[in-house]
Amino acid sequence: MELLGQERTLELEPNLNPDVLGSLYAPTAGIIGPYEYCFALVENAVKNGVELLLSFKVASIKKINDSFEINSANCKNIKSRFVVNAAGLYADDIAAMIGEKTFKIIPRKGEEYLLDKRVGKLVSRVIFPAPKPNSKGILVIPTVDGPVMIGPTAVEINDKEDFSTSKEGLEKVFSFASNMVPSIRMSDIITSFAGLRPVPDYPDFLIGIAQTPGFINAAGIQSPGLTASPAIAEKVCQILLAAGLKMELNPAFDPKRKAKIRLRTLIERRDYDTLEKIINQDKSYSKIVCRCENVSESEIINAIKNGHTTIDAIKYATRACSGRCQGGFCTSRIMKLIAEHAAVNVFQITKKGPGSELISHPLQKGMQQ
Repeated sequence: MELLGQERTLELEPNLNPDVLGSLYAPTAGIIGPYEYCFALVENAVKNGVELLLSFKVASIKKINDSFEINSANCKNIKSRFVVNAAGLYADDIAAMIGEKTFKIIPRKGEEYLLDKRVGKLVSRVIFPAPKPNSKGILVIPTVDGPVMIGPTAVEINDKEDFSTSKEGLEKVFSFASNMVPSIRMSDIITSFAGLRPVPDYPDFLIGIAQTPGFINAAGIQSPGLTASPAIAEKVCQILLAAGLKMELNPAFDPKRKAKIRLRTLIERRDYDTLEKIINQDKSYSKIVCRCENVSESEIINAIKNGHTTIDAIKYATRACSGRCQGGFCTSRIMKLIAEHAAVNVFQITKKGPGSELISHPLQKGMQQ
């Protein structure tokens, strides 16, 4: 860590407010793509034998002798000697199912705003203001994929399903961000979203065995939870070992994940020789589905085959629908590919799961929308 004066601070980040007095510089700090990181972990786990259950909403948990019976809302159930409660916002609800009511999760909403990728070179490092007691403050954040993100707000709410954004949130974020980087303009914002951080009524992360033997909490993991996740995983493994779970090293474990072909990356690097070879092997790489982000048909199809069958899932896996038009041109083409390669009716295709279907009914001939 280094304390820098005004001159050196502006030398590193020339687009900062020229009135900045100085900065605390962390040269080893970095950024990570959260979606790609999570996909990589899950895909590698499945590759090495983990069974992934999707659409398994926990309805009840019963402790029967030395094991737990976990029942889902769609009447499926599994049994296990141990349960690791890493349910985020709903960790207190899951714990309450076995009578553990020792903590409460309070949602803290953070509104974020994404800027057009044409202003992606505004900053080269995450820019923090002086922190506040309940937040690191409103940041200016370069992302792995190029666009700059500004935010978040930090407002405690009651509704765990409230992901709305607001005019007040926009004005607050823009005011703080543009004060740090004056060249940010309101017209640069291409989309907004909100996330809810699981804040426990406890001063730290909750990691450890609960009152019920075999039930381990990994709850209240807010920022920097993503950064801390490998260390949290090791800690949970140590707890499970101490609790009697027998673990054996898998001699066939493969820690590697095959890199995804990104048309956009090859174009940005002007690696046209590699691009030509890939297209010669698979012509669908020459068909651009998302023009804003240069996402090919082949990338969409590969994502569908890996289980990404909603519009948001395709977006997170490939960046299609992430550009200036926010899916205005490519959504219909992606829906057609999902219907074809996931073998689903177009009326079943959703934005983010059941309840967010994109088409409710066909229009009758001559009927106005």
